[in-house]
Amino acid sequence: MSALPREERRLHRRVQLKARAELDDGASVQPGRCVDLSIGGLSIATSVLPESGATVRVNVELAPGQWVQTVGEVVRSRAGLTGVRFTRLDQRALTSIFSRVAAN
Repeated sequence: MSALPREERRLHRRVQLKARAELDDGASVQPGRCVDLSIGGLSIATSVLPESGATVRVNVELAPGQWVQTVGEVVRSRAGLTGVRFTRLDQRALTSIFSRVAAN
């Protein structure tokens, strides 16, 4: 295990973001709230917790009316919170997420 604190081991800067979101695990689409965001992934609070390793689609409203869709892998899922590592971002989503993270 690394001696560095968890925050210092992250590859990308993470910012708190309270935004509407949806999590699609292939079986259902669950409404939720984005809790934090980085270029590499996000945490989303939902009532359904997909299993670690699952591929999911996530829609996040970065600004009023500005939704972006991403695809990612569930890296943790516990206590009502799911951590997703992005595996596919189109250029529009990447630019929007980068701008949102940089603004904070």
